Amino acid sequence: MKQLYSIEPIQKVFQTQMEPVLVRCNDWQYYVCKHSKHTPCDTLFNEFLAARFLAIWGVEVLDPFIVQIKSEHLPDKYYSGKLQPASLQQSLIGFMYLKNQKYVTQFESGFKENLADRKKIVNLNQLVRIALFDLWVGNDDRNWNNYNLLIESKADGFHFIPIDHETIFSGNSLNHGVTIQTENDTLILTDLFKAVITKSYVKELLFDFKTIEKDFYLCVANCKSELDKLLEEVPHDWKISIATKRTAILENIFTPMWLDKVFRYFLIYLKQLR
Repeated sequence: MKQLYSIEPIQKVFQTQMEPVLVRCNDWQYYVCKHSKHTPCDTLFNEFLAARFLAIWGVEVLDPFIVQIKSEHLPDKYYSGKLQPASLQQSLIGFMYLKNQKYVTQFESGFKENLADRKKIVNLNQLVRIALFDLWVGNDDRNWNNYNLLIESKADGFHFIPIDHETIFSGNSLNHGVTIQTENDTLILTDLFKAVITKSYVKELLFDFKTIEKDFYLCVANCKSELDKLLEEVPHDWKISIATKRTAILENIFTPMWLDKVFRYFLIYLKQLR
């Protein structure tokens, strides 16, 4: 990962569960940076790996950066138990702040009632891919209650961008084993998905499921072949046991049994939309 450092004091603390901070870095761009006061920094590792894996899957995603906050740019006071000196004095993971971004919420998406906006969505097929990706990595935190998606307005239309992957592996539970998403956990059965993915499109997906399945296995294989190279990028001060993490990942999300189960449930959930 490319390394950056702050050039100004922290501009903002986002009042979300993980309390990320907004920082301007030495490339003069603003970054939303996540931190961890605990080591090993599993949540930061999850954010990094998910971003890299999503890129391999061909999903439009924000690139991760390593950000160092200079001591003179630390806040004079701390806001909560999560935002502490220890959490800002080690490497943070940062994602570029997009000026034209908006969080997609169940109240603000408006796609069900607004056909014009639905037609502006550029990467609709990637929403399907994100849903399958979430099943694969056990991401239960993109669901009916919390989409964890940005929508960015560009010249050609609206682009969905997935964010917030600190709790992949079934709530960051690699040691206990990844479990398949329930109906309440999957993006496929959310109001957003039902609003933008038409029944005719679902029929096309189910008709062409063999092509999707082939692509799924190819994406997974590419992630597996890149895993060792990706693990070399992990910052040392996150204190991740790379060998242990590698073994756990391979034994959880790359086994034939798991891949078969993931794709089977993907089809099961899609069929409920027919």
